[in-house]
Amino acid sequence: MKKYIPVLAILLSLSSCIKVEVANLCANAPAAPTLANTKITLASGANLTVNVVSPNSACTYTWINPSGVIFTGSSLHVYYSYYTPLYGNWGVVANRTGDCVSDTTKFSVSLPLPSCGIGIDSFEIAGAAAHKLTFTPNNTYYNYGYYQVIFSDGTGGTLNIYFATFPTTGVYSITSNSYYSLSSSQCTMSYTGGYGYASTAGNVTVNATGSVITMGFCNVSFLNQYNSLYTSGSGYLIGG
Repeated sequence: MKKYIPVLAILLSLSSCIKVEVANLCANAPAAPTLANTKITLASGANLTVNVVSPNSACTYTWINPSGVIFTGSSLHVYYSYYTPLYGNWGVVANRTGDCVSDTTKFSVSLPLPSCGIGIDSFEIAGAAAHKLTFTPNNTYYNYGYYQVIFSDGTGGTLNIYFATFPTTGVYSITSNSYYSLSSSQCTMSYTGGYGYASTAGNVTVNATGSVITMGFCNVSFLNQYNSLYTSGSGYLIGG
């Protein structure tokens, strides 16, 4: 980015006018940092390392994480921590001593999603073929405070995933507790097709970018509420 700053104002009393001269203090801004990869997949619990390719010795580098925390240096090394978000959209700029700042190079960090061998927007219950689901928008926080994501199978059945609040990137553990008593790291789901199923155990991996949620889960345990039999379900879904 180029910065233009008025640097000289001269009052000419005889002519009762003001002369302003503008000087460009950053006529040759440094190039935006180059990264080897701008879409990084990082396993849960892993540390993040990113390097500027061929850093300019005349520049320092500033990195900004998804929550606005700043790091410096031509290499970024961040240890996994609950308090320092690694997942989401990052940015890095080059700073030349004094006043020059480059354009921002943006990159994203996401979790690898399990696909379980089924296609996007698919869901399957053990013993049945995977079938497509269509996202049904639902942006309502209910009285109990939970957030619901809904997918329809086109035949009247729906897959409902409940979070305590709008989900962020992370791995959520399935709980059999009611949706209004979820913790921030838990979720629960139900499927109304085939007499109805309620999840009892497993994990759901979520990538959240803005308002778009992508999630994957393999072999989550479901209870068929019609005949009290346990089965497993897998899905790879996108909603927003």
